[in-house]
Amino acid sequence: MQKISKTSLKVAEVFPKCFKHKKEKALRENFANILPLIIQQEQDYEVYASNGNLDKFKYLTESDIKPYNLTADNMKYLYNSGLKHDGWEARDYYEELVGVDAICPYCEVGPATTLDHVLEKSKSLGTTVTPINLVPSCSFCNTHKNVKKDIVLWHPYYDNPVDFRWLYAEYLGIKNKKQRINYYVQIPSEHVGEKNAELIESSFDAFYINTSYKAYAITTFKDIQLTMLEQVRKGKTEAKKRTLVHDALYNRYISCKHANQNSFSTALYECLLDSDIYYQELVDIVSKDPKPINN
Repeated sequence: MQKISKTSLKVAEVFPKCFKHKKEKALRENFANILPLIIQQEQDYEVYASNGNLDKFKYLTESDIKPYNLTADNMKYLYNSGLKHDGWEARDYYEELVGVDAICPYCEVGPATTLDHVLEKSKSLGTTVTPINLVPSCSFCNTHKNVKKDIVLWHPYYDNPVDFRWLYAEYLGIKNKKQRINYYVQIPSEHVGEKNAELIESSFDAFYINTSYKAYAITTFKDIQLTMLEQVRKGKTEAKKRTLVHDALYNRYISCKHANQNSFSTALYECLLDSDIYYQELVDIVSKDPKPINN
């Protein structure tokens, strides 16, 4: 999970553009009348999120907006057919929020091509187009996000960077001709019970990070396979083979750890370093095809 710079866009600027194209004058007036309440929602959101208490934020329900002659579908329309709609003026704000060449702050591997509602638009009707509630994310994290009741997730705009190691992996070997690996969270004992630790654990599950990382790991296995096999072929003794494989993996591990200690690749290379299963699989492949690869 990665902290990113909070957007400077305000809902007072974005909200009116999301219904400007509507032909029904009465509906445009209803949206205009509720704007002060939407601005108040943004101000309250800022206070609660800044203090790490977003779970206590009182979001608007359908009964709250009924006096304005608006429905839940009306409020969701502002995002789906206003802010997100390609061709309307509000789309410029959508593009600005998504950013350019950004990486998803949840999984830190997928390209951020969509916007995630930290507070779901189906529940928090007052923040459907509130910029600070919209976080750039990859399509997988956004589509597969599963938030259980009363669970608070990592907020990339407000939650502090994590300075401790928490991501690890276990290599499970080849099954049905596929290399298997499992990623998991392990919080250091000195950080157990801290807010950041709880946010990491809940978000890791909610965004199915293990599923994403396993998919990226498969590609990495393919990328390094030739190099690892060549290390085994070079070794004249069992000890030398192990050393060459270990050193090749270690160099990759150190480089990845220096860049990000909690990246999927850091955890991958670390778990392979002393994996007897992985090493033996390499040896078995070479035993069947001992000839070096000609470049």
